[in-house]
Amino acid sequence: MEEGVELKLCLVWAKMPLSEEELKEIPSTHQIRPYLLCLENEDSFYAFPATSKFYKEISRYENEKILLRNVIDYRKSLVNLSRVYILPKENILSDEYLIEAENINEIIKKIQANFEYGNYPEEFKDFYI
Repeated sequence: MEEGVELKLCLVWAKMPLSEEELKEIPSTHQIRPYLLCLENEDSFYAFPATSKFYKEISRYENEKILLRNVIDYRKSLVNLSRVYILPKENILSDEYLIEAENINEIIKKIQANFEYGNYPEEFKDFYI
């Protein structure tokens, strides 16, 4: 297990981890979104992007998404588990919203199912495989 990396599963509102140039291309109302934090490093988290708005085809495969109920402002959040991002701690704008145990188990199962296909860092092996 890599030293300084800690398992953490919770939802937060955060500014997208993009450069200022990239953020200029995104409407300001869309620059802040929910993220599922999953591993904590010294100055950042590995995080999955989420949305509080639902679209018909957000993901083709069931193992690439999970619906978390009533954890952020009494809304539902759909988390995309197909790709993980590095989210600097300074981008986090809210308190942490804890995830229910049944959702944690489902998240872990889906990460394990996607490990071969997902864009996950090597550190995930120590926590999820």
